[in-house]
Amino acid sequence: LTTHPLSCPIPVYNVDGMLNEASSIHSVVDLVLCYQDHSERAAFAITSLGKQDMILGFTWLCEHNPEIDWTKGEVKMSHCPCHCITCAEEACIEQRAKVCEHAAVCACHAGHLPYADLDLLSPPPLAFPYREALYEDV
Repeated sequence: LTTHPLSCPIPVYNVDGMLNEASSIHSVVDLVLCYQDHSERAAFAITSLGKQDMILGFTWLCEHNPEIDWTKGEVKMSHCPCHCITCAEEACIEQRAKVCEHAAVCACHAGHLPYADLDLLSPPPLAFPYREALYEDV
């Protein structure tokens, strides 16, 4: 992941109001956050969180206002701001590109390697025997 340094470090405070002993925030990373149908591009501050991988801040929670059913342990992203929808389209396009790229790689691995029987250490023949194969699809 590519991180971007901050010009001024941001101090981190724990829930109890004490300064976090791990460190201040010195850099951020641009990521696409996906959960259910929700998708958005956001800058995430990087710091040590102990056992947690990520913490969503109060500002983010207020902006998205997720519906939380604490007894069922369910979260619904039904109040997202409109910028989340456009990012969902971006994420979908990126995902399609990854699938196409993966399919192309799999296709290469699936078949016989072209010209695998050529001796690459010997000088090429005067008449290249595979010339027609190179220009078949042109």
